[in-house]
Amino acid sequence: MSSHLKSQPTRLKHIAADLGLSIMAVSKALRGHKDIGEETRRKVLERARELNYRPNLLPGQMISGRTRTIGMVLPTIETSYFAELVQGVTSRLRAYGYQLLLCNSDGELDHEREHVAALLGHQVEGIVISPVGAMEAQQEYAYLLESTVPSVMVGRGKPAFAANFFGSDGIAIGRAATEHLIQQGCRRVAHIQGPPQAGSMQRRAGFEQAMAASKRKTPHGYIAGPAGSIEAGYLSMRTLLSAHVAPDGVFCHNDLAAAGALKAILEAGLRVPDEIALVGVGNLIFSDLLRVPLTTIEQHPVAMGERAAEFLVGLVEERLPRRIVQEFVPFELVVRESSMKRTA
Repeated sequence: MSSHLKSQPTRLKHIAADLGLSIMAVSKALRGHKDIGEETRRKVLERARELNYRPNLLPGQMISGRTRTIGMVLPTIETSYFAELVQGVTSRLRAYGYQLLLCNSDGELDHEREHVAALLGHQVEGIVISPVGAMEAQQEYAYLLESTVPSVMVGRGKPAFAANFFGSDGIAIGRAATEHLIQQGCRRVAHIQGPPQAGSMQRRAGFEQAMAASKRKTPHGYIAGPAGSIEAGYLSMRTLLSAHVAPDGVFCHNDLAAAGALKAILEAGLRVPDEIALVGVGNLIFSDLLRVPLTTIEQHPVAMGERAAEFLVGLVEERLPRRIVQEFVPFELVVRESSMKRTA
């Protein structure tokens, strides 16, 4: 490590000397200037981190009007899914020299709006949001979409209106999970739906499409919920078990609901998957550690976060045109013991 770190703070001239660049080139690289190539920028940012460089932001912000800060609003920070979204966003922002301000709306639309307003007040240059609302009408998010600050929605169901979005195809997820249960020999497939937000509504639609395509009816009482938590999944499964004829397969909105459903099934003395097969969504860190390892849908939230951040930085730095992009990140079915029914 350079000896100057022992006696004085790292300055631009130290980074420039180490890399054989001009001070102006280093300054431009740290500010994301278009004149600097990606490889040079990467080297400068990497060396700045190694030397623990801390820029004096205030003068530069006053001159340039830039904060190099992105805001992010999540509905919860309690699951590994959203933690991985943040991981993806942060990794890409760090590569471009941006910082992240993270807010938790606790699933409340009013809190979400308050956080967005606060972030705009802090002059963030862009906003990443995983929305609380059903996203069926543009008016729900007009306050954000009409802002001059670029924004992107990530992780939850695709909005029904024109807004930048990176996430999963909720309808396709619902179809894939339900079709898997049918292929495993399940004759009576039920669904534990999630709270009234876009992703859960789309997964239910996918469930209904798969059932219709297989010419199977969904008996009255075979849609339970809403359940986005382990406790709610447990109570929803107990409701399904009280039906005149219990289901032999259940597609759960997420892995938390599926974990609760598994507990209820085992408490009832039934076997998973022989008597009731289960599929969740999310591939959370505990999903293969349950008493019966859970079949689930891997959504790749890190990749979602990376794509969303990459796109947003492109908008902020005006390297991409201001046009609406809605992109599905591929998902995959992860088959484990909870759905592997014997067909003989």
